[in-house]
Amino acid sequence: MHLNHIHSLRGIAILFVVFGHALWFQFNWSNNQPTITFLIELLSNGTILFVFVAGYLFQYLLPKYHYPKYLKAKLKNVITPYLLISIPAIVYEIFIGSPSDKFTQLEDASTPLQVLWFYAVGGGHINYALWFIPMITLFFIGAPLFALFNQYPKAYWLLIPLYVLALAVHREPFPIISPLRAFLYFLPIYITGMFAAQFREKLDPVLTKHAPAIGLVLAAIFLCQLFINEHHGIYKTEHMFDMSKGYIDWLLLQKTLLCFFLIGIYLRYPKLATKPINYLADISFTVFFIHVYFFAAVYILLGHQRFEGSLGLWFVRGCACILFCVVATWLAKKVLGKYSRPLIGS
Repeated sequence: MHLNHIHSLRGIAILFVVFGHALWFQFNWSNNQPTITFLIELLSNGTILFVFVAGYLFQYLLPKYHYPKYLKAKLKNVITPYLLISIPAIVYEIFIGSPSDKFTQLEDASTPLQVLWFYAVGGGHINYALWFIPMITLFFIGAPLFALFNQYPKAYWLLIPLYVLALAVHREPFPIISPLRAFLYFLPIYITGMFAAQFREKLDPVLTKHAPAIGLVLAAIFLCQLFINEHHGIYKTEHMFDMSKGYIDWLLLQKTLLCFFLIGIYLRYPKLATKPINYLADISFTVFFIHVYFFAAVYILLGHQRFEGSLGLWFVRGCACILFCVVATWLAKKVLGKYSRPLIGS
């Protein structure tokens, strides 16, 4: 069985990530607050979709699970591309930027130690989206524990305290350099994806039947975020357990519910799983790895100019980035052939 709906969900996830990041770098939204508020509530925390899919696929593939083989595959197809694709960002940060000025922990560190630190945290350099890889690596390492959920399904009741923990941990502000904190935040999402996979035979018909109702609940949450909440966007706090921005991280709940909504929609309307979406899903890891390089390169080439943010400019910027990533990935796959996946992730 090919999980077309989950594959499409991964394609949607990368669109959320790219278009979410397209909001920043060069745009000044101070004169267009309604638009930026709408967009950040719509797009922020799109990483949740990726983590949900990761948990779903882990549980779905458990019959083939063998820990040493699993780790070897992740080392080859995720960690190795990460190590290679991080090189330009780390070189730029160390030799052109001033890492010791940005990060006090690097003040007395030698260059090799700085390199190791950037690899360990992922998000400390110009390609800030790579914070995801050290975090997801913790999930890879913890695979034997996650595999136990399949044998002891009552363990899914742990989702209740884990969501409470995530609501208290919050996301850290930019730059994201704490893989452990990110792991704690996304832990219930990963396990929720596992839950959706393990009980898919019972859950999928419910999601298919009630997708419109789930969509209405999702719309209600979104409207509350826009017009009732005082805080907009990701709940970022300097320290964990800081509840100054509210006790409910609505984006966490919204994007989690969005995962179930999209599953229901794709099962209900399978023709929505178009070739472009599926191709983006095929190359999603490479797009994730390189899309920030596109934004950074344009920003540098234009002399660090800033422009007034608008819906049109944002959309053009996001589309241009997707087009660049698709073309670059296609060319790289042609040149690298069978070595493309361990080198660029696709």
